[in-house]
Amino acid sequence: MRKLDKKRLDTIIRRGVVEIIVEDEFVQLLQAGKPLRLKMGFDPSRPDIHLGHVVGLRKLRQLQNLGHQVILIVGDWTAQIGDPSGQSATRPMLSHHQVMENAESYLRQFFKIVDEDNHIVSPGIPGELMTRGYSVMLGYWNDPEITAEAIDAAGWMHTGDQATIDEEGFCKIVGRIKDMVIRGGENVYPREIEEFLYRHPKVQDVQVIGVPDEKYGEELCAWISLKDGEHSNPEEIRAFCKGQIAHYKVPRYVKFVDEFPMTITGKVQKFKMRETMISELSLIERETA
Repeated sequence: MRKLDKKRLDTIIRRGVVEIIVEDEFVQLLQAGKPLRLKMGFDPSRPDIHLGHVVGLRKLRQLQNLGHQVILIVGDWTAQIGDPSGQSATRPMLSHHQVMENAESYLRQFFKIVDEDNHIVSPGIPGELMTRGYSVMLGYWNDPEITAEAIDAAGWMHTGDQATIDEEGFCKIVGRIKDMVIRGGENVYPREIEEFLYRHPKVQDVQVIGVPDEKYGEELCAWISLKDGEHSNPEEIRAFCKGQIAHYKVPRYVKFVDEFPMTITGKVQKFKMRETMISELSLIERETA
């Protein structure tokens, strides 16, 4: 996939595309405000923006504040199970927090949240989001072993997403299971900390990862991209966190960067961030059984 630059965006707009699958680069251009000054000529009754990956609450609010109608937000897992599986919609009948934070299922797609033993958890308790329905794939081509790991005998697919479902049935993605950090026996979800750090007036973007630690097993590390012209230091970031979030959620390490390692499709490569920190801090990766 080619990088989405301003020239390419202009071409898309001139051809009258109404619904767009966007990349992180497009979100960044929208946040910068430059493309939004163009006359797009979109039909207000149809979607302006169709996001193809999980986007933070702060980014969604920024896009809406810039005058765009964000209709569909599709999680990472929909790349495997198809577009009409799980979506959140900015609809007038939903409350503000529901508009921005919850996902609603459509078109006879079924969901459940399970623990490590595959038991359904109580409302509000995090677990793995599983889905079953007509749009779930049958399996991986000529790979029954991998298929069996991803889809159980009853047709439920493991999404790899950590999520909760509330009393009303609304689902909220809290992060990816593979990204979860276990610090001193406490499960920490990087996305929760990222959303908090977005509140800092100097922070433009942030990614949180876990890195090895001899005492706690893992410690938190935040990579932060500051807004143009801003300056900060790790002490300022940690002071912003103290007293506002649990002490074990305060990042021990803070690294300021201009950009994050990305795939060609615009997704952050957190494993490369982890490798970088292990090297820079001379950390020892603990072997697991």
